[in-house]
Amino acid sequence: MGACTKLSYSNVTPAAWNCVVKFAASHGVHVKSDKGKASKDGFTVAWDYNPTAKTASVQCVSSPFFVPCSVIDNYINSHAHDCLKASDVVMESMIAD
Repeated sequence: MGACTKLSYSNVTPAAWNCVVKFAASHGVHVKSDKGKASKDGFTVAWDYNPTAKTASVQCVSSPFFVPCSVIDNYINSHAHDCLKASDVVMESMIAD
C-alpha cells in the first residue's frame, strides 16, 4: 500500500516526544534520533521531531494492503494525543499534509 497522510503536531514538548518514543518502543520500533524511519511487521513509519520548533510529524509510508490508512492514522493520532495530554500540553490544531 502507498503512504498514508503525514500527521503533524504542534506544541510537542520533550516530555510528550519521550512518551511517543516509549510508545513506539513498546511496539518494537526503536526511535534513536529526532528524524528517521523504521519498519516492523510490514509497516514502515517515518518521523521528524523538531524540539526547537516543538513540532513533530509521523507518517506510515508503507503497510500491508489489508490495513487501510484510516485505521493506521486513527491509531497514531489516538496515541499521539494521549502523550500530549499526559504531558499537560495544550493542543493546537493538527495539520495533515
